[in-house]
Amino acid sequence: MTASKKPTSLKKYGVPVVEGLLEGFCEQGMTHSIWAVYDTTFERPDGQRSMDGLIALEKGDLLTVFNDASRKEVLWQGEIDFDHTTLNGAGIQKGFEEQGDWIRMFMREYPAELIRAADVPKLEEARQTVDNRQQTLRQYLKRGRG
Repeated sequence: MTASKKPTSLKKYGVPVVEGLLEGFCEQGMTHSIWAVYDTTFERPDGQRSMDGLIALEKGDLLTVFNDASRKEVLWQGEIDFDHTTLNGAGIQKGFEEQGDWIRMFMREYPAELIRAADVPKLEEARQTVDNRQQTLRQYLKRGRG
């Protein structure tokens, strides 16, 4: 259940970002749901979803959930770390006081952005580089005005 067949074109600080919808995936015979992001680039022209677009959330992934399709207001953002002692092993994100709040985001298929755990350190490094460049520029401009 990965989106490796078709790379996403969206990037933040040079790091690949999957843009999609939250989905609690479950099929007959599964012991519990899988919390996933559905990569909408896999949606078929008739609106049907391909299984290839499902990306199961894993520990260390960085997930940003938006309140609506405009993606202007962040509803929740954090690093995935499930408490698997809840919901028959499916778990919910640690820090959620109410299971229903976590489940509701997936049942309503809120828009989301996902950065895989392997790319999170690259994102942090890129952010730090940008911050350092901005600080250097501010210092340079300050000296030039004095």
